[in-house]
Amino acid sequence: MQEVISSPVFIPFKVSGFCRMQGTGTFHVEIDRERPKRKTRGGEEKLDACYVRWAGPADAASLAVLNTAFNGPGVSEQEIAERLTVSHTERVALGFWNDLPSGFACAQCLHSICYTEPQGELTELFVIEQARGQGLAMKLISFLEQALREEGVKSLRVTTGNANLPARKLYEKVGYKTKDYLTLSKRL
Repeated sequence: MQEVISSPVFIPFKVSGFCRMQGTGTFHVEIDRERPKRKTRGGEEKLDACYVRWAGPADAASLAVLNTAFNGPGVSEQEIAERLTVSHTERVALGFWNDLPSGFACAQCLHSICYTEPQGELTELFVIEQARGQGLAMKLISFLEQALREEGVKSLRVTTGNANLPARKLYEKVGYKTKDYLTLSKRL
């Protein structure tokens, strides 16, 4: 059962030029009261501090704040809501830490005439600094990998910067291997 909170939720990070309330991100957020539980060593059930679910148009405000923190200003809340409604290839997962939207990941599942199996690519991954080291990034990756696996994807490609050592360590930790590919781009 989901409950929509109508008062602002304060996210503990600053995004200059985008957010209200003295630079602190505020937005409406859905809290999933049925969040996953895990067993402790003593056998008792405890709510997980980190969990992941699919993002939908109602999450556009949260995703806009997170995306601005990651990629800078650009895509509006309205554009995000529209894209979440119409995209047939992009999958967007929203990660929570202590019931606050704290990260997201995007993946693509592409079917090509050139390959017998669909091709997968993890295109975006971001977790706010305060939630890093809690396992949220690994849960986001695992969530998308499982969904793509169910769609027939056998391998997943990730592109990250050569100098982004924390991201490279994370991807290697969850089993990704560096390949000798060159990525080229051109602005159209």
